[in-house]
Amino acid sequence: MRSPKRYTEVTIGNKQFNSDSLDIDFLVEFDSDPEPNVAEVSLWNPSVDTISQVKKGTPVILNAGRDGDIGVLISGTVGNFEVIDGDVDTELKLYVGDGLNAWATVIKKSYNNAKASFIAKDLMTLAGLSGKIDLGKDITYTQVVFNGPLKGAVTKVAKDTNSKFYIKNGQGFIVKRDFKENSIFVLNKNSGLVGRPERVEVDEKPGYRVNCLLQHRINVGSYVRIESKRVNGDFRVVKGKHSEQTELEVLPI
Repeated sequence: MRSPKRYTEVTIGNKQFNSDSLDIDFLVEFDSDPEPNVAEVSLWNPSVDTISQVKKGTPVILNAGRDGDIGVLISGTVGNFEVIDGDVDTELKLYVGDGLNAWATVIKKSYNNAKASFIAKDLMTLAGLSGKIDLGKDITYTQVVFNGPLKGAVTKVAKDTNSKFYIKNGQGFIVKRDFKENSIFVLNKNSGLVGRPERVEVDEKPGYRVNCLLQHRINVGSYVRIESKRVNGDFRVVKGKHSEQTELEVLPI
């Protein structure tokens, strides 16, 4: 069987690079923890001019995929970077944070007799985030006051409503703990399943670790159907990472 061709494209500020002209490596982890995900993106032997233009806060968009099916793995800003000079090669390593600017937003606002869904939407608007709100339960606050970083405000609302909050590709999600997207990804030997699913504990529950060919569409909340000799069924993606392949940790639905 033909080996699928992987393609990577990185936009740093207003400059774009791709894997046809430059070696690019990445590690993009994703989960539903409230802390921002930080991806590692390495450009090998970039020009001196490219290195000189990188600074903290520079916007970065990483697109990758295979066989022409390309999509966003992370859209964020440079939180830090380093230049590593080896004997032969130079590595420009970027640490790209997802939603760092939103996290830095300070919320100073009070609400009276307000639904949690209204507050959640308002908090995301104040932080400049679009996204999805699908609370575990929509309670009414008699009074609640926020005076501090966005993290504290959304963490409280998520906890009070049996929900979870995370940022993915610059979008905010305040959703049910068992939230799953509508799209179904079938993983078998013909569609990209690599090796055998491994039984592991996921969020203190019995689940599986699964590897597949790089698939940019799979993320937190994705719905996968595994078809293999030992494991068959429908699962929800809880966490994972994109690199040479996509690695998932899933729980049964």
